Amino acid sequence: MVLRSVRAHIYTIQIPCSYRSFHSRLAKFVTINAKGFPTEREVSIRVGDDHEAYVLVPTDVGTAIKAGCALQQGFSHNTDSEHLLFHHDTRRFTCTSAPYPQLSIDHDLPRQSNSKTSPATLYLFGATHTIALDKTPDAEFAKESQETWREMKPVLDNLKDM
Repeated sequence: MVLRSVRAHIYTIQIPCSYRSFHSRLAKFVTINAKGFPTEREVSIRVGDDHEAYVLVPTDVGTAIKAGCALQQGFSHNTDSEHLLFHHDTRRFTCTSAPYPQLSIDHDLPRQSNSKTSPATLYLFGATHTIALDKTPDAEFAKESQETWREMKPVLDNLKDM
C-alpha cells in the first residue's frame, strides 16, 4: 500500500484590494489674529491622486478651522465634523458663511457639478484630520473611518492603560 501525503488546503475569500495614495504638499493656512488681521502660515498636508477629493491636515489646523468657524457661525452641535466650502477658482476651503479661516491648496479637486464651489466636510478624528468633498467616495471613506474610530477608541484607550 502506497501512502499519499495529505496536504492541508486553506481556502480564502478574495476581497478586492483598494488603496489610497498620499502625496505631501504645502498649503497656506490663514486665520484672523487677536487684533483682527489675517495671519498666514505654511502647513504640510497630504493629498491623494488627481481624481481623489480629500486633504489630510494636521490636527492643530483642523481644530483651528473648527474653532474659527464656530466663532463666526455660532455654536455647532456636532463636535467631530464641520461643514466647509471648497472654492474651485481659488482652490481654498472656507467656512460655509465666513471667509476665514481658510486653507489654500496648490491644485483643484474634482468638481462635483458646474458650480464654482463644492460642499466639503472636515472630519476631526485620528492622527490627522480629513477634509473631503461631500458625496464622493472619499467622503464615504472618511465617514466610515470616523464611525470605526468612535467604536474602537474606547477599546484602544483601555489597551493603552494596561
